[in-house]
Amino acid sequence: MGIDIKGYLVVLVNAIEASDFVKEAKLEHYKGVDRRPNFHMAYIEPDKHPHPYYYEAEKYPMDLWVSSKYIDPDKDVILTKEKAIEYLNLFKFSPREFELIYIESVDDDSNSEPYEREGEIFLGYDVAQGGGPFESYLLAAGYPEMSEYYNKLNKYGLFSEYNTAKKFWEYYKQLKWFEWDDPSVTIYKVYKVELNHHKA
Repeated sequence: MGIDIKGYLVVLVNAIEASDFVKEAKLEHYKGVDRRPNFHMAYIEPDKHPHPYYYEAEKYPMDLWVSSKYIDPDKDVILTKEKAIEYLNLFKFSPREFELIYIESVDDDSNSEPYEREGEIFLGYDVAQGGGPFESYLLAAGYPEMSEYYNKLNKYGLFSEYNTAKKFWEYYKQLKWFEWDDPSVTIYKVYKVELNHHKA
């Protein structure tokens, strides 16, 4: 399923600031992969392209992200914890809060179980695009047709069990909703990296 991805992402603590769909989906508690700050034209020409989530303090780190200085360009993640923390610290002057997560794609049932990672807490399973922008299909769980699965989301807005995430995606494909046939779709194990603070 999807592609092999292992690495770190710098993400927003408040998921609402990352996606307009979070509030609509009633997933304000969502802690999955789809929380990266969006790169938009305001970072290139802020006067010509105003944006509600443009912050001057984020321009430099966002430029570095797009230039692939910190990320693996093939998988769109930061490969080492040291580099990930360094990148996280570039957002320290932003008025928004950021945190660090580690994600790992699940190839099949053989590597589906979470395992202990030092200094990290397992949050659950997400179902999202394989690679950036890591758009999560769990944001569709707020629709009435998905009520069975919405009720199975944990306190982080993720699935606690791999089989539930797998069944969710099978059901989504049956509905033939937006990008249901995307071959890159991947189930991710999501871990929160425990640092001394949430804000860099």
